[in-house]
Amino acid sequence: MILSCWNIRGLNSPLKQNGILKHIRKHKVTVMGILETKLSKHRLEGIARKKFRGWAMTDNFQQHPNGRIMIMWKESMVNMEIIESTDQVIHCLITCKSSSISFFISFVYAFNSVVGRRPLWDNLRRFSSFIESPWILLGDFNNVLCCDEKLNGLPATTYEIKDFKECCYDIGLSDLRSSGTYFTWSNNTVWCKLDRAMVNSRWNQEGILAQANFDLPGKFSDHSPCIVTLLGENDRGPSPFKFFNMWAKHDKFLELVSSAWQMQMDGTAMYKLCKRLKALKGPLKILNRQQFSHISARTEEAEENLVQAQQQLHDNPGDSVLQATVLELRSKALKLVEAELSFCSQLAQAKYLKNSDKGTKFFHNLIKSNRAKNFIASITLEDGSRSTSNNQVSNAFVQYYMGLLGTKGDCIKLDRDIVLKGNILKAEQASNLIKAVSEEEIKSALF
Repeated sequence: MILSCWNIRGLNSPLKQNGILKHIRKHKVTVMGILETKLSKHRLEGIARKKFRGWAMTDNFQQHPNGRIMIMWKESMVNMEIIESTDQVIHCLITCKSSSISFFISFVYAFNSVVGRRPLWDNLRRFSSFIESPWILLGDFNNVLCCDEKLNGLPATTYEIKDFKECCYDIGLSDLRSSGTYFTWSNNTVWCKLDRAMVNSRWNQEGILAQANFDLPGKFSDHSPCIVTLLGENDRGPSPFKFFNMWAKHDKFLELVSSAWQMQMDGTAMYKLCKRLKALKGPLKILNRQQFSHISARTEEAEENLVQAQQQLHDNPGDSVLQATVLELRSKALKLVEAELSFCSQLAQAKYLKNSDKGTKFFHNLIKSNRAKNFIASITLEDGSRSTSNNQVSNAFVQYYMGLLGTKGDCIKLDRDIVLKGNILKAEQASNLIKAVSEEEIKSALF
């Protein structure tokens, strides 16, 4: 399935209508979102009859008179249910007829002002609280997430970025992996990343494979068109083998390792080791797919099954079959929750190590900056002259501290008669301070 979204900036021109058709045919688009159409409802119906026959359409022209968002989809390939339509976003539920994949999709065209966009962020938060399914957002957010996403012109301020960033953090939105152009809008002087393809955390948990691509704007618009390709399992390509520590706690792990290590082969010790490790990859992948795939969902399901069995046992306390079932389900749930914890911890450690490596350049730049701040380029000598010589600067500090710390002086001797006038220890107290301590006394003092 191919999804696309493009701010075409007016669709009255036949040239732009033909450009949309060419874009759809070239990329075999199934669902198309067109932003800033500047069409009336009557004009749209006429264009649909002439140019887009066989496509179903919806829009938010009733919520905003300037024709901000229009959505088209092929009814023969997908089912589309419109959930909500506002002046800045249209929320839909899509179901692919061939693969039965279902997810929510929102087409966004945000207002230009910071205050005008705030109802959009509130709407996204509210909509997110009602759904527990994969969700993808496409469109022109008219906002950047960080200062690096804007080039030239006035720099993006914290005030402009804050609302969008907090919204993404609150509902767990992140950019879908993408290729193509980084800056998606330009007036040939200023470049910004305004158009985005974003997904929620559930999208990644469900394992939906997708790739976004932002083409060059071309002659019809100053915005880059976004094309999102939903990949099948066969389109993923080879993935590197990763060993997860949770496998080692499975009952069949040692059996799988033992069978691979019993392989008979000739060669050096290193060659044998590599061949056995390679032979072990296949069985471990199968073990992961059968026992640990979608570990969070498995853990949640096991806990629900355990709770249901415990409720049944509570209603029928004398049922021996239910007693055995509860014990078995509890053991399974504990193993899965331990595996999930191990899996999440290992991923967190891997991300930490990766991000720490990225910080190496920052660390060395910080050291260089501190070294530059602490460097003393010149100093005023005792005779009042100014010197920039490294040797004279260092010698001046050495001579100063030698004079400060190394100067001899007469100290007043201790007057014993004055000391004896104060409180002093008695002979018995002094002997108690230096007497040996037994083990019994130490234990009694401690316990």
